[in-house]
Amino acid sequence: MSDRSDWPRHDFRRAVLAGLAYFAIVFAAGFALGAIRVVLLIPRIGETVAVLIELPVILTVAWIASRWLVTKFDVPRQSGPRLLMGGAAFLTLMCAELGLSMLAFGRTVVDHLDQYHTIHGLLGLAGQVMFGLFPLITAHFRRACPSGRRCSPPRAEYRHPRISRRRARDLAGAARA
Repeated sequence: MSDRSDWPRHDFRRAVLAGLAYFAIVFAAGFALGAIRVVLLIPRIGETVAVLIELPVILTVAWIASRWLVTKFDVPRQSGPRLLMGGAAFLTLMCAELGLSMLAFGRTVVDHLDQYHTIHGLLGLAGQVMFGLFPLITAHFRRACPSGRRCSPPRAEYRHPRISRRRARDLAGAARA
């Protein structure tokens, strides 16, 4: 595992920004699903079963968002930037959840932490930990080629930290012409 001093500064910034975007997408989806869970599911089937129904849906959203954002923000495949992205998202999620618990439900910090001593609380926490690890886990999966075989990894190429890939292609095309 590489330490932060090995990363270019722009990789660090991209990983944190990707983590914040990742949090925002998944938190919005979780807020909507949580409202449905609390209003419709819990009164009918109980809290633990409702969380068991919600968990695969929100984890699917998180997986898709993680894969999309690491591509969109061009987060390197190394474990350090991916852990930073997931850690930033996880930390922000935990703070937002605590704030929402205190403001919307009038709980204290101790009351909020006591929620994790229940089965549904532990299931939710396990889902949140998975959410935080998804950017790292997705680094080990490659997209399948249209033919169904695994694509070979892209060739390594020099990248200037201040020139975008599109601009580098334009410059390379102009140099060839």
